[in-house]
Parts: sequence; structure tokens; C-alpha cells
Amino acid sequence: MDDDNCLQLNDDPIQFVPASVSKTTNVFYDEITGQIITVHSGELTEIIVTSSTRYRENMVFKIEDRGPVSSIKMSLDCKILTMMRTALSVELMDIEENTLQSPYFLYCKFKGAKLLGFIWTGNNEILLISDKGVELYQVEGHGPKQRIVFSKSINLHVNWFIYSNHSKILLLSMNSFGDFQPLHILPGNINKLTKLEDISLNIPNQSISERNIVMTTVYNILRILVLPTSQSRNEIIVYTLNKMMTFKKSHILRLTHNGKLLINVVDNLIVVHYQQTKSSSVFDIYMEAAKEHAISHYLPILDDLSIKRTVPREGGSHYVSHLCILFIIKI
Repeated sequence: MDDDNCLQLNDDPIQFVPASVSKTTNVFYDEITGQIITVHSGELTEIIVTSSTRYRENMVFKIEDRGPVSSIKMSLDCKILTMMRTALSVELMDIEENTLQSPYFLYCKFKGAKLLGFIWTGNNEILLISDKGVELYQVEGHGPKQRIVFSKSINLHVNWFIYSNHSKILLLSMNSFGDFQPLHILPGNINKLTKLEDISLNIPNQSISERNIVMTTVYNILRILVLPTSQSRNEIIVYTLNKMMTFKKSHILRLTHNGKLLINVVDNLIVVHYQQTKSSSVFDIYMEAAKEHAISHYLPILDDLSIKRTVPREGGSHYVSHLCILFIIKI
């Protein structure tokens, strides 16, 4: 692959220590707030919060080590640091003058529930997702007058979940066979949408995991991308949220390589990264395409691209390209 056939990072990409460097380091990415959060464990736990938009300097906190962190996020207004250490509760700490205050805890209401994760859906609204369902809470006030108020819950079996902050849609996997329950998260309320049950038809006799599903916004419309498994066709199936708040199968992206994939959306282009070949393909679903049963079928508009970063040579204006390797970080 030559230098004219590549995807190029910007001039000043965010850099951080990857989790693979040390067993005591974990790296998390919060898509909603755009924060990269690095957790270094030891006698004290050091937490470094880096904004991917560089709108402020890094925030650095040190707290007592109370066990490994499985998930960590900031509230939308960056005033509360929230983390999950066990499947029983979420730990919240107010941030005052760049210092973490004493923790307080939020527990699931569902009896015997195993907490799967949490999402900040508003500045003062937090959603708990467990294997027994979802629970919406409001965090009111600060300091001694602070309280957590229950808003609404929905009881149903949950395997795993993904969330779109842009559309406020929570997609719940109800089993391993491809049945999904979308929820619309509103201030103080949760609405059920029509179930999505036909994904399993595209991946027969295969369990569907988080790695097979990507939910993202393309051309200001929410899409679900179903990635191929080892035994399915080498294609990505796209479902689109229509005006009736129902997901419908709309596009198929024909892939040019097999193996594990990563997905990015850049300027409404769907970029597919192939781990095995260290190359990428670019798709544009706005373009005209051949249709079969009203479904548009696409080939990549660009293919076999490498990801490179161009840096100036010392003492001159010439540039040298460095091949960049993708890392998967926890969300």
C-alpha cells in the first residue's frame, strides 16, 4: 500500500498508555462525553480523564484502591465521576474544585439483579441496566442536601445493551438468538418501541454478541450495523430507524476481507477496519446502489487503505509516515 492510498490521522491525535502495557492499567472510552479515562491501580488508584476534543486540560484524581474498576464515566456536565466495581452497585463521587468527594452508592431495585452497566442520559439522570431490566433515577442537589430519586423501571430479561446518546435509544439484547427490545429514554420516562426480531434470520444458528452489533448515526439517522460472524455472509447488514420509530432493514455492505472488524463513522462515511489485513474500506450509503428486495447493496468506494500518521522530519520540511495499529478500548 503506498502513501497515497491511506487514511490519515489529524496532526495532533490523542495519545494514551494502552492497557496492554501493564496489568494494572485500564483504559475506558466514554462515547457520550468524549472522555478517555485511564485507571492506574496500586496502593492508590490514579484516574486520568482526557477530553478527546481537548476543550480542557486533563483531570487527575487519586483515590483509595477499593478494587478493580469494570466501568467508569463522567456525568454529562462533568460534575460527577461514576464507576462500577461490582455487579451490585454504582459508585458516585462529586467533583468540587478538581477534588473527588466522598462516594455514595446506587443499588438496583430488582431483587437479585446483576448490574450490567449504567448510562448518564441527562445532566442529572442516570440509567441502571441489569439482567432483570432498566431503572431510571434523578440525582438532585449537591452535598448534604443531595438525594437520588427513582423515576421509572421496566422489568425484562437483558443479556447486554448498547446506547445512542444522539437519539436517546437504548437497545437491549433479550437473548442470544437475535431478539432485541429498543427503548426510547426521555426525561423522567422510558418508552418501549417495536421489538427487533429478524436479526437472527441473517445470522442463523449463531449467538449474537455485543461485538456483532454497532449502533451509530449516519446522515443524522440512527442505524444498527450487524457485523458478520464466522459462519454468516461476509457483509454488514444495516437497519435504519424510520419516522415511526421502528428499525427496518435498509442497506447491505459487501466486505472485501474476512476476520475481526472495527467500525468508525467519519463525515457520514462508514469506515470498516480489518484486523487481519491492517487495512480499511470506506462505504457511503448516500450514493445510489443496486437494489434487491428494496434493500440497497454497496461495495466500498475506497478499499485496502492503511491508517497512517504523517510527522515532519527533524530539521526539514519532509514528512515521514508511520503505520498506526488499532487498539480496542473498554466502553
